[in-house]
Amino acid sequence: MAPADLFQPENETIAAYLERVELYYEANDIEAAKKVSILLTSIGDKTYTLLRNHFAPAKPSIKSYADVEAALKNHQRLSLLSDSTFTDAISVRMNARL
Repeated sequence: MAPADLFQPENETIAAYLERVELYYEANDIEAAKKVSILLTSIGDKTYTLLRNHFAPAKPSIKSYADVEAALKNHQRLSLLSDSTFTDAISVRMNARL
């Protein structure tokens, strides 16, 4: 019960992926309570790990859809600004917290 394609940051932006996920939710009448779980199972292992690190010690699954969406967009924005890979963006974010 997940969108057809996993998120692949090398192929599309997180904004475009989230638009497609929203269309999936709409087409399948997905209730709000299931949106975070579906998103987390469709973003792929690297992106899920980024979210786990971002929200630690809390799990991403207890966060609101808006919080997860904002974190994903922020990580990609930081990645594009630093001209690094999507994974490197978490380092920038973590260093900013220190």
